[in-house]
Formats: sequence, structure tokens, C-alpha cells
Amino acid sequence: MTHNQSFNAQVGAEAHDVERVDALLEEQEQLFAQLDALGEQQSFLVDADDAEALLLLLAERQRLIDSIAANNASLTPYRARWAAFLGALAEPERERLRRRVDVVAELAGRVAIRDESHRATLESRRAQVASELGQIGRARGAVAAYGQGARSSPRFQDREA
Repeated sequence: MTHNQSFNAQVGAEAHDVERVDALLEEQEQLFAQLDALGEQQSFLVDADDAEALLLLLAERQRLIDSIAANNASLTPYRARWAAFLGALAEPERERLRRRVDVVAELAGRVAIRDESHRATLESRRAQVASELGQIGRARGAVAAYGQGARSSPRFQDREA
């Protein structure tokens, strides 16, 4: 193989890599956008205290997260040599990939902030329900304690001999 053929093969592989990374980042962006949209629905369901619908949404959300993880695994070989990979690209390609990464990072940050807010809200509600259940338990105990004395047998009976 001549030097030019070797160079052309390398450039072709890099062009293929750029297309592959761009496609993976575009898919990642779409997945995070869907996750973000589900997060908005999740906010409504958390506020409405609609547990059944929330569980269905969380199952759909998990499928998206699984897809994001699979996509992320496909990006791993490129991420390992990211600086060198970007350094070998022409400026327009480098800038396009950086923009995609920035958009994905912004979406991921927005999802993380919203998730933390939902977690705190649900944790607060869980603590409130636990407190209410504790009060019910104490109230039942008090009723049971006072109710014991009221169930004694009668002291006096009318009997004819």
C-alpha cells in the first residue's frame, strides 16, 4: 500500500468515525430530549399525587435510560481518545460535535435538577405519611388501652332465687 493509499484509508476511517460519533450524539440528544419531556409530565404527576400514572411513566422513563446507557456505551471508544479525536477534525466538524455535546450536557443537567426536586418532594411526602401512620398507631393504642376497662363484666346482677 502506498503512502497516499494509507493516508486515504485513514481519512476515510476518520470520516466514518465522525459520521458515527455525530449520529450517536444526535441520538443521545433525542433520547435526552424525550427524557426531559417525560420529566415535565413527571412534575405534573408528582404534583397531582397520581401514583399509578407516575409508575407507568417511570417504566417508560427506564426504557429511555436503558437506551441512553446503550448509546453511551457505543460512545466509549471515542470518549477514551476524545481530545485526539477532536484535534484531528476540521474546525466545522469539531464545532458541530462540541455543540451536540453541549446540548446533551445541558439536557442531562436539566433532567438531573428536576429529578432531585422530585426526589425531595416524594421523600417529604413519604415522611409525612409515615408520621400520620405513626399517629394513627398511637391513637389505636390509646383507644385499646381505654377500651379494656369498659369491657369488664357487670358487678351487680339481678337474680331471683
